[in-house]
Amino acid sequence: DDVNADGNTIDLTATGAVTIDGVVDDLSGSVSISTGGAITIAQAASAAGSITLVSSAGAISTQEIIAGTDVSVVATGNILLGANTTASSGAVTLLSDSSITSIGTVNANRDATIIATGNVTLGGSGLAGLLTGGDATILANTGDVTVANVTAGGDAVLFSLQGMLSQEKD
Repeated sequence: DDVNADGNTIDLTATGAVTIDGVVDDLSGSVSISTGGAITIAQAASAAGSITLVSSAGAISTQEIIAGTDVSVVATGNILLGANTTASSGAVTLLSDSSITSIGTVNANRDATIIATGNVTLGGSGLAGLLTGGDATILANTGDVTVANVTAGGDAVLFSLQGMLSQEKD
């Protein structure tokens, strides 16, 4: 089912997994979901303010994310972003103790920080991997970094400590 709010902030804290089969939408506030298990959002998540997803013991899987300000996704497991991720007037932070995969474009009005222990894969055939108005930092510790077209208004740093780095350019 859908989770909708207007005039309130959605703030959900759970000790186990959280699965939302519908849309998450906050027309005037922010969305914050923090769990001790996995987070799965089967459809779009949007908020006038920020969107924060934190899993202290699991993976995070979403579709499109649209925030009026910042987007922050932090997981001990894999992060899978199944569509575009947009911070309209803010920054994007993606942190994983495992791998990060974004099938769509990560778009940050300000800086983007993307750090994983394993692989980082952004974008795909014909899609920009990362568009940012500020600095872009993409780091993989033991995995590979694969990005389709990075455009940054500031500095762009792409680095893999022990893996390979590849960037596709249009």
